[in-house]
Amino acid sequence: MDLTSIPPHSTFSMLPACRSLTAVRSHGSLRNDTPKPLPRFSHAEFATNPPFPDAAAAAMSASALIRDVDDFVKVHGILLAASGVPPPLYRQLFRKLSSETFDGGDFFSIEPCEGGRQRRLLLSADFLGKDSNVFLVDHAWSFRLSDALQQLREVPGLAERMATLMCVDLDLKSNDENLESETQEEESGSLDNVLEILQKEMDKVKERGVDAAIWLELEALGIDDEMLKSLELSTKFPNLVALNLWGNKLEDAETIIQEVTKCRRLKAIWLNDNRALRDWISKLILDGIPGLEIYNSCFTSNFGEWALGFCGSIFGADNPGCLSECSGSLASITTLDLSNRCVRYVMDELGSALRHSDDANFRVAPFLFMPDGKLASAVSFSVLWPIQDVHHGEECTRDFLFGIGEDKQRSARLTAWFHTPENYFIQEFKKYQQQLASRSLPAPKEALITRSILQHDGHSLQVYTDIPHVEEFLTHPKFVLTTNPKDADIIWTSMQVDPEVKKAFELTDLHYTNQFPFEACLVMKHHLAETILKAQGRPEWLQPTYNLETQLSQLIGDYFVRKQDALNNLWILKPWNMARTIDTTVTEDLSAIIRLMETGPKICQKYIEHPALFKGRKFDLRYIVLVRSMDPVQIFLFDVFWVRLANNPYTLEKSSLFEYETHFTVMNYRGRLNHMNTPEFVREFEEEHQVNWQTIHQGIQDMIRSVFDSAAAVHPEMHNPQSRAMYGVDVMLDHLFKPKLLEVTYCPDCRACKYDTEAIVGNGGIFRGRDFFNTVFECLFLGKTAHNEISM
Repeated sequence: MDLTSIPPHSTFSMLPACRSLTAVRSHGSLRNDTPKPLPRFSHAEFATNPPFPDAAAAAMSASALIRDVDDFVKVHGILLAASGVPPPLYRQLFRKLSSETFDGGDFFSIEPCEGGRQRRLLLSADFLGKDSNVFLVDHAWSFRLSDALQQLREVPGLAERMATLMCVDLDLKSNDENLESETQEEESGSLDNVLEILQKEMDKVKERGVDAAIWLELEALGIDDEMLKSLELSTKFPNLVALNLWGNKLEDAETIIQEVTKCRRLKAIWLNDNRALRDWISKLILDGIPGLEIYNSCFTSNFGEWALGFCGSIFGADNPGCLSECSGSLASITTLDLSNRCVRYVMDELGSALRHSDDANFRVAPFLFMPDGKLASAVSFSVLWPIQDVHHGEECTRDFLFGIGEDKQRSARLTAWFHTPENYFIQEFKKYQQQLASRSLPAPKEALITRSILQHDGHSLQVYTDIPHVEEFLTHPKFVLTTNPKDADIIWTSMQVDPEVKKAFELTDLHYTNQFPFEACLVMKHHLAETILKAQGRPEWLQPTYNLETQLSQLIGDYFVRKQDALNNLWILKPWNMARTIDTTVTEDLSAIIRLMETGPKICQKYIEHPALFKGRKFDLRYIVLVRSMDPVQIFLFDVFWVRLANNPYTLEKSSLFEYETHFTVMNYRGRLNHMNTPEFVREFEEEHQVNWQTIHQGIQDMIRSVFDSAAAVHPEMHNPQSRAMYGVDVMLDHLFKPKLLEVTYCPDCRACKYDTEAIVGNGGIFRGRDFFNTVFECLFLGKTAHNEISM
């Protein structure tokens, strides 16, 4: 299978994210063993092919069509330049895109090779000159990686088509039997499953308030007509905005209309794959719910900002949006950074038959065509053109790593497709291991006493901040908020205070700021690992970590050694600088690891396959560290920490690796488990595992101290007398209850100031959330240490 990633900065990433909007193009018959044009799909299909007659007109009336090649080049100029299509081919490309002309069958043929294990593309025409023609290649399947397995299982015909593209025999009978068995298991106790889901959502309502919007996922739960009535969804969830009933057992159309139209605030509903569906149902549902924007995976004529936000993955089950009517500018959508929403695609039979060559005679590039000049109309293709003269019968090839040379680890990256010499990579890994073994951390300097920055006249310190929680909860009389940065003594901000910011706000070197120079050595994941490894080799609390941009050969060597020794080879890939597990993947497939480099720079870290569990679920711990000085290192650790738990029981089953709620802790304080009080967690954890938390905490404290000592040793330039900072440190425990460092976060989420809890280490006592920022500012700027801070 030819699996191509779309660059993260590309607008291709704005494709629907859930199963309800799976981008799969249906089968096409072959002509000269080449696919005919396939029915197309894009995130704009809902606007151009809606279920309601007037929807298409409504969607197209907002802008004019692109009518000639000049309009085409004007709108698509940046995309054309990025694709590399030669300018003389622009007119021909425009013509073929406008008419969706797939004429590859007139020029190419496909034949099996390598004993049937591969297929190759041959030129069937007499001759094709360099840059003489351009061809459209369809995308047979567009998907997000986390949705791929589910789509392969559930979308009819998809697995068979992908198997054909990959020249793989598919045991359909075995798969069908397995799916049937799984379905039977799921259907047993389906009412209990539904009620459990509803109870969980009701708990969220109680926590977030009665005005919170609700999204219900009730897909394939065996819900029949009588069960739907008994659920009383409109009564229990008056603010229901999205309802997914895909693949249930609803058979009575009148029951569906009666129950669904009671939910007057619905913006989206999925009733796909229910027997009761009739063409006339859609009109009655839309009449009953005037604000409905999405019906059965299609835009209605009422679609607006919410529907577009859903397609851009802004709104979803975790963020249903707000109940207020969407109005005004769409700036919140059009200015959103979508770089974390990578979409992959599989080219059709023609594109997938192009094999690799370092001296390729064709080039392929993704392209987004916007026929009405707006993103809402965009449809994705790949375009193919010859970059050499090609004669009849010659194989047509492309460079899988076009534009990537040895300076970007080309040879190592080819391991994703070809067998490369294992010994070379193993030797690179062993040399790297020897380098790490020779490093050790020098003894830290003795900390000095840091005094208050208050002036002798006793005047309060002026504080400028753009952080709402600081504005709300900093009430200490020695600190007064100001809206003018120039007048402030302290700048406490979520943005980087670089020379441009200083100039814009007229800041001087006398202002105190909540950040240290070169703190990227801590808060950027690749720099964090590099800093620790330079300072002290590989400590036990840091999992083996590689920067994929520079250390791919060493990683491959490590992977091969583990494979030879029959050790676990599960790895987690994390972007350098993204939060909330965005674009994070867990895999044991080396080819997948290498291909995932295409969606942006990442580290690859050995996955903690045997973590400590709490009642069968993963968890991590968020600690707050206050830094007064980096030379000498003077830091303070809050004796209150916060626990974040996964929702699902932990398992290493392959099918679970893309389940966010199994392998990742939820990054907020919502849900039944995630709001658990820390003291309650500690008491139950000690009882479950028969351990002493004080011993565990001491190990965590020593690790955190070592992290900041490493930064001070490797980057002495971090120190600045005008700097103070607060960092979040995320920690996980392994099955031996030893700490493992996950990451360090700048300006951490401190919604903790809304919660009171009990300190279970240090001096104990009750920690009042409303005093959080008063305590932080006292420690950093007044030189005071509260009872709930531990000096390290």
